[in-house]
Amino acid sequence: MNPPKKKLSPIQEHLAPGPPKARSPAPTVYCYICGRQFGSASIGIHQPQCLKKWQTQNEKLPKSQRRPMPVPPEIVRNGKEIDFEATNEAAYQASLAQLIPCENCGRKFAPERLGIHQRSCTKEHPAKRVEKPKPPHHQPKLATTMAAKAKLMEQKQQGIRA
Repeated sequence: MNPPKKKLSPIQEHLAPGPPKARSPAPTVYCYICGRQFGSASIGIHQPQCLKKWQTQNEKLPKSQRRPMPVPPEIVRNGKEIDFEATNEAAYQASLAQLIPCENCGRKFAPERLGIHQRSCTKEHPAKRVEKPKPPHHQPKLATTMAAKAKLMEQKQQGIRA
C-alpha cells in the first residue's frame, strides 16, 4: 500500500520540483564617501552615518589637510534605465578622491590611516612605491615536464657513453 500523498498548497503546486537553483549574488552599491560596498537596502542607512564620521574625522585634521564635503555622484542613465555599473564606478571614484596624499612619498591614504603610515614614512626615508604583483610564471604541464626529464636523462646517458 502506498502512503497517502501530502496535500500541496496552491503556491507549492506551481513550484518546479528538483534541486534548488543557484541565485546570483545580491547587487551591491558603493558608498561615495568611504568606497565600501553595501546592499541596496543598507546604503540609505549607511551613508548618513558615514557622512557624520567623515565630518568628525575631517574636523580633527590640520586645516591644511581638510577636504571639501564629498558630493554624491550623479546617477548615470541609459535612456530611462539606471546604469548601475557606471553609477557604481562614479561613486567609487568619488570615494578615491577623498584620500589624502602623504607629504613624503605621495601615496594616498584614508585620513585615519595617514598618521600611522607617516610613523614609518619620513622625509629622510620615504616609503617606496608598492608595485603591482607580476603575473605568476607559466608552469608547464606535467606531461611536458616528464618529457623534458626523459630527454635530459637520455642526453646524460649519451654524454656518458661518448
